[in-house]
Amino acid sequence: MAGSKPQLGSPKSSRARKLLDKIRRMVGSSVPVTIVFGVASGLVFGFALERGQVFDAAVIRDQMTMTRFTMLRMFLSAMATSCVVITGLRTFDLVTLTDLNPIWKRNAIGAGLLGVGMYIAGACPGTVFAQLGASALSQPVLLTLLAGGLFGAWLFGRVEPQVRAALPSHSNADLATLPKVLGAPFWAVSVPMVAAVAAGLYALEQYRPWQVDSYVPLSTSISPAMLWQPVWAPHFAGAVIGVLQLPVFLLTSNGLGASSAFVTMATALASPFDSKIKDRPYFKDYLWTPKNAWQPSAVVGIIAGAFLSSWTAGRVMAAPIIGHKLAFVSGLLLVFGARMANGCTSGHGLTGSGKLNVGSLIAAASMFAGAIATAWLLPPRALFW
Repeated sequence: MAGSKPQLGSPKSSRARKLLDKIRRMVGSSVPVTIVFGVASGLVFGFALERGQVFDAAVIRDQMTMTRFTMLRMFLSAMATSCVVITGLRTFDLVTLTDLNPIWKRNAIGAGLLGVGMYIAGACPGTVFAQLGASALSQPVLLTLLAGGLFGAWLFGRVEPQVRAALPSHSNADLATLPKVLGAPFWAVSVPMVAAVAAGLYALEQYRPWQVDSYVPLSTSISPAMLWQPVWAPHFAGAVIGVLQLPVFLLTSNGLGASSAFVTMATALASPFDSKIKDRPYFKDYLWTPKNAWQPSAVVGIIAGAFLSSWTAGRVMAAPIIGHKLAFVSGLLLVFGARMANGCTSGHGLTGSGKLNVGSLIAAASMFAGAIATAWLLPPRALFW
């Protein structure tokens, strides 16, 4: 019937899939094209992070002490929107989505370490770059944090064979996603999941309006006009990031993530000092190739996007309350934990959870558990170390 939606397996769907496969091959085989797309997607990501204020160390730490809920709002709205996008991609068979192997112990332990670093640093792997951009590269402690992250990526690469041997993946792929565990179609799980998240966000608004946590008038409403406002509602910023998953998945077959960029950069930086690094199995997968150029390029975009947002809003991020020693250690924990868990707050929290990967849901819970526990156990004065 004319004008009808292409259904799974229909000629229209098949033609669209072939066209997208051709575009993906072009993107995946050309470093310049990959770099342009990576920078463009990073610009949107960084701009939304800064506008939604979730790049700010104080906002992240306040979430873990339950005194401000800006981060939770953006996180849940981005995850739910990602899930909607992924449901559509699966329904119309526009891309082949790979489910993560079940490595639940690594997911839990690694993400817990990431959570410890997340509270101490007031950052996650992706927001480190947004902080660099929003501060106009003017805060030396952020460079220390970045150095710690790069060292953590390199260190995990060196011990990865031992970690893999001690904490192997499960062989049962039927445990990879919630729909597989439940024996249900993807949409039959994703739709109730999104509805539950929406209900939770609505309940949170009744308890504490977002305007209170974002320091804007209570009369501020969420609408398309918010695009031109200096502060976005965290739900709005999260939805923008979630929608960004659509072009990223369509053109790369992978969703948003940040911690892999640390490994690619660490591999490149360590190569002049370690001639055998290219032969090590873990680092070998992160050599500079068209496939691996996307995330480091996105990092450049995140820095530029956050800078553009802060500059047009007329603000510069203040220095995080943290000493250089602790910044390095927390950066190490952030990225070492993320690589151990096989994903970070973006990779697991947004993309993996949106795909309903069981390991990603475990990792997301462990990140927050580790960060919240650290917030209650670590004296504030310790952050100056």
